[in-house]
Amino acid sequence: MSTNITRKGLAAARYLRSLANAEGDPTAAMAYAEGQDWRSTPSVIRALKAAVDGLDASSAAALIRPVAIDFAEYLRPLTLVWRVPGVLHVPFNTRMVGMTAGGSASWVGEGAPKPLTAAILAEQATSLGPAKVVAISIATQELLRLSTPSAEETLLADLGRACAEAVDLAFIDPANAGTVDKPASVTYGAPSFASTGATLGAIDGDLGGLIGSLSDMGSDLSAAAWIMRPTTAAYLARLRGTGGGLAFPTVTARGGTLFGLPVVTSGNVPLVGSPAATCIVLLDADGIALADEGDATFDVARHAAAQMSDAPYAGAQQLVSLWQLNMVALRAERTVNWRRRRTGTAAVLTGVGY
Repeated sequence: MSTNITRKGLAAARYLRSLANAEGDPTAAMAYAEGQDWRSTPSVIRALKAAVDGLDASSAAALIRPVAIDFAEYLRPLTLVWRVPGVLHVPFNTRMVGMTAGGSASWVGEGAPKPLTAAILAEQATSLGPAKVVAISIATQELLRLSTPSAEETLLADLGRACAEAVDLAFIDPANAGTVDKPASVTYGAPSFASTGATLGAIDGDLGGLIGSLSDMGSDLSAAAWIMRPTTAAYLARLRGTGGGLAFPTVTARGGTLFGLPVVTSGNVPLVGSPAATCIVLLDADGIALADEGDATFDVARHAAAQMSDAPYAGAQQLVSLWQLNMVALRAERTVNWRRRRTGTAAVLTGVGY
């Protein structure tokens, strides 16, 4: 079936479909792709060719990279960390020096000595190494054989949603202290304040407290942004003042602005407790360093047994045979990392019940 769709992620979906229909055999996968009318995604055949022609590592990587970048570009609008404006983008494994206070310039007269721009540096220089997030999606053979845009969209949605959720939770969850394999959240250890209620007066005071906290820690708010769940933003958008007018007319469930600062909404902002409560974060994005070079790797498996859980355990577990159920596992891996460049980059309102 011919299609002129050129949406982001399409090449990655077709690359995975080709491998899955060929049961992981690159030669058969390239033959499958060449038999399709995929003129809008020529990078798929080139990427498969890299595994067939015995190219050296750099040449193979150059052919595969457009498909990897395609998947990364599909993910970015879905993922919180790439939607927050003002984050500093840095390369992997490059030493950075954190600053607790910036430097300043000086006016100098003719012939006078020029002073150095002094800055207060953090105690230790650091670099961001690659950290890997993995998403595995299970699809049926029947779905993979369908040459329709809706089938490709389903594959993309499953993998994209899984990757976005994993990255978002790690990035924003105040409880994420990080591990050897996963970066700590940008809110871990940040000043937190308990919500005082859902009335307009309580909310106004709570949000003002976050602004004051960030300002007291040295932020000028020029790169600050609110992060919250869409349902929280929708609640704020409906609030009315004593005169009946909207209290926050520029807020919507999809974002907008609040007190002149951008609002970024994500369904992956955590819900905790019972009854469930969430948080609102005020983040100074200028204090966050993000490393992401658009790398992604893909793999498929049919003759395998899988633990059908998003929290797998080691040891003896109940496994499901993919071959027996006519299913295929699709795996996508992304490499990304972040770190706070200085203290005072976030303030968190906890126990938000709206």
